[in-house]
Amino acid sequence: MDKSCGCETCKKWAEHYYWDLSDDEGKCFFKVIMDDLHEMTIPEKFAQRFKGKISGTIKLEVRSGSICDVAVRTCADKMILQSGWEEFVSRHDIGKGDFLIFRYNGDSQFKVGIFDPSGCEKALSCVSMNNPPPTETVEISYEHHSRRSLDNTMDTSSSSTPSEEPGDASASQDDLIANNVPPYMVAPNVHLTKVQEDKVEEVVQNINSDIPVLVTIMCKTNVNREQCKFVFWKIYCDMYLPQEKQRVVLQRNGKRWTMWLNGATSPARSLIHGWRQFVLDNDLQIGDICLFDLLNNKKMCTMNVHIIRAMKRGRR
Repeated sequence: MDKSCGCETCKKWAEHYYWDLSDDEGKCFFKVIMDDLHEMTIPEKFAQRFKGKISGTIKLEVRSGSICDVAVRTCADKMILQSGWEEFVSRHDIGKGDFLIFRYNGDSQFKVGIFDPSGCEKALSCVSMNNPPPTETVEISYEHHSRRSLDNTMDTSSSSTPSEEPGDASASQDDLIANNVPPYMVAPNVHLTKVQEDKVEEVVQNINSDIPVLVTIMCKTNVNREQCKFVFWKIYCDMYLPQEKQRVVLQRNGKRWTMWLNGATSPARSLIHGWRQFVLDNDLQIGDICLFDLLNNKKMCTMNVHIIRAMKRGRR
């Protein structure tokens, strides 16, 4: 029978036993996601107790069995999840207000439970997508997306002139809304201010696409000069991008950059072998907004990229 009376002596003994005498496996902490979408700091008390036991790379496993490798940086008494964390966030559609429980499983591995703001577990983290049940699906191919191609994209930090009459663009947007297709898509981990939303909506209206435009804000892992990458939002990939690994062409201001989109079997759908050059050539920096406009190209996956420059620049 538990003889704890809740006095200070009992509490100190429990703390000592839990942290110093009991097995580390099974110890856990929780995190409410707020500004932790690009990197996450492990609670200080947990980090201090596990200092020296966790370093380099850890594995995060959700209930579906999906595993992500995430690099850990130790700074003073802090342990920060960096490279790989953003992929984990994107893959499991983690957004602001979500509640995560990390349970240590030994050998630098954590089991992670993911809950939405309602307090319920998020289904995407519990269901394996490797072998989904047979359902009636709609095949999406580039030739089915008839739309107007914009070869000359713009830097919207300066004023721009719509290439069509406002009525034409409005009609297309009305058609999208009538068919429950949004004119643009923003991942839950991307948060736009009202000013940014207004600028995005202006650009999207000028694009006048039959396919939702993907909107994202550049973060450190996207634009780092030494090693950078871009991870697509999983839901957007599943709906509009090819499942197999293939070449992708990004276009802007009449120039083209060819790179690779890895296949659906990869942990995260990323642009590789060419994204860094696109970042350098277009001087992308933290806070810049990129709008990815998928074109009708039967031969190759092609996207026009529109850039809305950050108000404060000069950071990488």
